[in-house]
Amino acid sequence: MPRPHSDLPELVVLLLAVAPQARRQGIARALMAEAQAYAKAARTPHLRLFVGAENTPAVQLYAALGFRPRSVELVWGDA
Repeated sequence: MPRPHSDLPELVVLLLAVAPQARRQGIARALMAEAQAYAKAARTPHLRLFVGAENTPAVQLYAALGFRPRSVELVWGDA
């Protein structure tokens, strides 16, 4: 893992995906633990991620890791 920059205002997890056959093995939890450790080492006050509200397993995982909902995005059409 590269050395983190200091005092970044925010880090963002844009995508986290685990292959279906590898799910429920702690991989996503381990990846998020690394992201959280990276943010802490960088002295970053915020680690943001995006997840669809319908993705219940991911929402539950992130809640268990201490994340909380902060905003809602509304989309119209085929987005």
